[in-house]
Amino acid sequence: MAPELWKDQPCSKHCDIWALGVILFELCCLNYPFQATQLDELEEKILNHKIEKTRQGLSTDLVSMINKMLKRDAKDRPTIEEIIYSDVFQKKAQL
Repeated sequence: MAPELWKDQPCSKHCDIWALGVILFELCCLNYPFQATQLDELEEKILNHKIEKTRQGLSTDLVSMINKMLKRDAKDRPTIEEIIYSDVFQKKAQL
């Protein structure tokens, strides 16, 4: 869940960007961005801790994009258009 949902704020497109960032992190790192065994621990980490380190060997552009998608402040996250048309995904699409 995006940080704003833990704070009982409205769900928006920004929450979807957060979720996409979590999924990309998990796919690329084979790990969770926030390691927790209890729900309250997960909430604490999402609201107050840094994400787990990414796996070595990932492109710096991809890591940067994932980090932007996982910004705690919803207005700091990229839009879906910024993600799709970023160099990270455009380079791959051209292959």
